[in-house]
Amino acid sequence: MKTLFIILSLLVVGCSSSSYQSVSSDQDEFHDSSKPKRISIKENYIAFRDPLKMVDSSQMLPYAFKKNGNIIDIGLSLRLIHDSQYGKRIFIRKGNSAIFLADGERIELKASYGKADHSKASYNTVTNTASSTLYDFSAYSLSKEQYQKIAYSKSLKIRIEGSDGYEEFKKFLPSFQKNLQQFYENEL
Repeated sequence: MKTLFIILSLLVVGCSSSSYQSVSSDQDEFHDSSKPKRISIKENYIAFRDPLKMVDSSQMLPYAFKKNGNIIDIGLSLRLIHDSQYGKRIFIRKGNSAIFLADGERIELKASYGKADHSKASYNTVTNTASSTLYDFSAYSLSKEQYQKIAYSKSLKIRIEGSDGYEEFKKFLPSFQKNLQQFYENEL
């Protein structure tokens, strides 16, 4: 029994983090080489990841736009996930804030866009309830120095503000900041 518990624990811990994998817009044949190249990572879960991938989880992906080898924009794209039974989306709009407390230093970023969406509703015949997944999407530009402070801070808290409230993150997957750090070292 103890062996089964250890194996399951390792499976959950191993599957609950996301590994660093860079992706670039010029990796496909349709990229227009006269436009800036967008570089990002494939996944970066913030605080929870279902190892079985049955429940979608919130992500914050770093990105950079480069032209002729020079960085022209750095940012963080956000996808917040809410289950309609347990929460509501916060309706992020252009100009809403993402506030980072990085080692006590306040870094406020403004959303360059915001979008809300939802998935198809599903019905649970056992509990007689319906639910769907609610999404908030946004992106925030920041300086290289701000990015570095967020990625390498020892103490990090995040508040994402929207038109209908906010969501806070105070605990993170170990891979969250590691992925931000790898992106800084490899791409910026």
